Amino acid sequence: MVGITFIYINKNNAMDFSDFTKSSMIFIDIKNNDMVISVGKQLTDEVQVGGFAFDKNLLISSSIMVSSIMGGISALASLLIFIGSVMFIRFIIWNNILKEYRFIGIYKALGFSRNEIHKLYIIGYSLIAFVGSSIGAIFSIPVLNYTASKILKYIGNFNVTIWKIKENTSIWMGFPKSDITISSPIGNNVAAYKEALQEVKKDKRVKNYVYGSIALAGKVDVVLDTKKYPIKSTLYGVMAMNSYKVDLDSSIINGQSPQNPKEIAITLKISQEAGLSVGDYMELSINNKKSTYLISGTYNSMNDNGYGIRVLSPILEKEFPEFIGSEIFVNLKDGNDKQVFEKEINEKYANLDASDIHPMIKPVIESISSILLSITNLLIIVFIAFSSIIILNIIIMNIRDNRRNFGIMKALGFTYKDIRNRYLYRISILTSFSIVIASTLNIIFGNKIFEVAVGLDALIISPVTMLILITLMVILISAITFTCCRTIKNMKPTELMEE
Repeated sequence: MVGITFIYINKNNAMDFSDFTKSSMIFIDIKNNDMVISVGKQLTDEVQVGGFAFDKNLLISSSIMVSSIMGGISALASLLIFIGSVMFIRFIIWNNILKEYRFIGIYKALGFSRNEIHKLYIIGYSLIAFVGSSIGAIFSIPVLNYTASKILKYIGNFNVTIWKIKENTSIWMGFPKSDITISSPIGNNVAAYKEALQEVKKDKRVKNYVYGSIALAGKVDVVLDTKKYPIKSTLYGVMAMNSYKVDLDSSIINGQSPQNPKEIAITLKISQEAGLSVGDYMELSINNKKSTYLISGTYNSMNDNGYGIRVLSPILEKEFPEFIGSEIFVNLKDGNDKQVFEKEINEKYANLDASDIHPMIKPVIESISSILLSITNLLIIVFIAFSSIIILNIIIMNIRDNRRNFGIMKALGFTYKDIRNRYLYRISILTSFSIVIASTLNIIFGNKIFEVAVGLDALIISPVTMLILITLMVILISAITFTCCRTIKNMKPTELMEE
């Protein structure tokens, strides 16, 4: 999840991998947890061999990133199913009570009080609820176990929102929005990076660009006092760009990205936990020099578990003249081939990486898409099945309640086809109204609900997908109605009128 592939091997086979590029790591336990950041900083300052230190929060945030998204989506789906179930149960109970008015009158005639009749119905429905809930819970255990095993196994593509996550990394990760990212490993290839930057500036195919670093760890010490600002994580990311142009800007919730060196933008998590908002000031320490900065905006990002800060690189260059970025975000003019541009950069600069998505987040994007695929497909199947059951029950109950009316219509000369077509026409009108209402609610509230569940305003509502789903539901409802109407064919007017 953090862009690194770990392979555990036996000590005896270590020499088989001796030609590979290796990175050394030291794992340290510290007696006083409050000193984690200061000890890490002191060690990296004194050793001065490059690299960076991070605490266990990085591993924790990486391990819960996908599960947090899955939990939000699953919780939202559960809530919607629960609301739908309550409405459906309410409809059934109300419908049954209406049909039992005659029996309620008989109970009263026999001397039963209102409370006694009320208690009778409560006990009856409570017993059904207990039995139904118990059966549902028991059967859910194997279903959940099976689903959980498939979630970690299936790989594929998602419908529109997750399917387009690659094209919308600026929203999910808080990076600048661009066609191509040219990246350099931390601390390496400085000359190649500078040369590539000069080439980008001169290239006539380039529409616009920004450059800097999406992660300052190991380059410049930008420290946020987590005691003064009580955020819940000691891990936070700092991104520095030379500019935050509007057409290259990543998502902003409130305000705007920094426009001058004395401004910063912070993630919504830091804003909420530190009790700060746009217009307030925050203190940062850059190379042990403290200064206050105006919070110009807040944004959301899945990167660094939602704890991030945006600054302009000139404030770093002032305190650390040797600072050099590691990323160039490039947009090409219309009509230019992105793949050709990528190929040219990669062939000319073997130590740089030019691609449509940053190599650091490729594993994250692929993991999210793979894991959420099975959950989304399962939810779609559950919602369609759940809706079909509700529609089927409502139509069956409605046809059963109107048996006498259908008998009268047959006695008056209406044929089975006349009655069926009339019923189909009524259902079609109700379906049309429902589609309009559902589509409107989806357009108005869909993004907000997704943002609450996942924490990112990243929902993409595709008109094509909506049209396909609407068409499928119309066909499904029509098929259910047509099938249920076949019971009308065998109804005899005399028997129905006698009822």
